[in-house]
Amino acid sequence: MPAIVIRKAIVPLELRDIVGFIAAILTTAAFVPQAVQSWRTRDLSGVSLAMYSLFAAGVA
Repeated sequence: MPAIVIRKAIVPLELRDIVGFIAAILTTAAFVPQAVQSWRTRDLSGVSLAMYSLFAAGVA
């Protein structure tokens, strides 16, 4: 029986897709300094639960 080969066409990304990916990366990276500081100091008093909740809802 011959093997079935499925090939997917490579679709180039549009500018809006690239901008969206960059925005997602930068938005997520913006939280890294706060996470590192919280991890090092073991203090979460500077973290706003409301802000993180709104962020999570916005990117979901």
